[in-house]
Amino acid sequence: MNVFSTFDTGVMVALLLGIEFLRSDIRTILYCKRNDPRILKSCLYTLLILLTSLYSIVAGAML
Repeated sequence: MNVFSTFDTGVMVALLLGIEFLRSDIRTILYCKRNDPRILKSCLYTLLILLTSLYSIVAGAML
């Protein structure tokens, strides 16, 4: 098995997962604009996933 092609596949998977999470999280964040204390915890969790997704996209692009 070629190590370089495995590495490229890993980078592409990281990019695709990051983009997919980013797309779904933006919709959730737009919903989180409401001042409902029950969804605050969910919004914070969504922001954490969003930051992780952005990191995954940037790291994948740099590799």
